[in-house]
Amino acid sequence: MKNGRPYDALLSEEASAFLVDYLARFHPLIAKGRGATVFPSSRTGKPKSTVSLSKQYSSFLARELGLQVNPHLLRHYAGMAWLDAMPGEYQGLAKLLGHSSTRTTEAFYTGAEAKTAQTRWQGLLEGMIEEDKAAMTKTRRAA
Repeated sequence: MKNGRPYDALLSEEASAFLVDYLARFHPLIAKGRGATVFPSSRTGKPKSTVSLSKQYSSFLARELGLQVNPHLLRHYAGMAWLDAMPGEYQGLAKLLGHSSTRTTEAFYTGAEAKTAQTRWQGLLEGMIEEDKAAMTKTRRAA
């Protein structure tokens, strides 16, 4: 759910295989026949809250990898990576993040592609300098 609306997402083959494995091997042990929610509470069988899932995810990564990461940070990273690869492409990013309006996306991510813009500008300048050097060398040879 995002903004109270269901959110559909495509899963890679690898992620799908992990989900199928989880549903076959572990879900029955946790759910104990109490409902069809994907991530049930082992005590009640009801869906885990987003806060609970977030805490478990963060604790797992801290314990297993020593990383201080939470789902929101990964979401923000996805937005930054998207704009790094496709500067100014806010409409697609809004859809990816489940924002109801591109204005929300722009408000949070405007300026995120500044590093990419600066890198591209630097590349453009370097190309222009190389062209000038080549032209100067050609002029000197002709003289």
